[in-house]
Amino acid sequence: MTLEPSLPTTRSIASLQEYLLVDIERRSADLFRKTTEGQWMLLPFALTDSLHLASVDLRTPVTTLFADLEEDTPDSASSAA
Repeated sequence: MTLEPSLPTTRSIASLQEYLLVDIERRSADLFRKTTEGQWMLLPFALTDSLHLASVDLRTPVTTLFADLEEDTPDSASSAA
């Protein structure tokens, strides 16, 4: 699944200041935050990181995004074999 066709439309929302894309299989997250110049800055987060969503003042370890998921993913299952 690709999100690219919808991203230009999403990024054109004037009030949007940041959005988070979560990759369940890789257990990572990419935070895109709009700078004061109106450019989108990528902030990648690994499972061991903590993230801050400034728009809603939420600080949380990245692990909480995956707390309810099964331990194994397709990537980890294939690398363990």
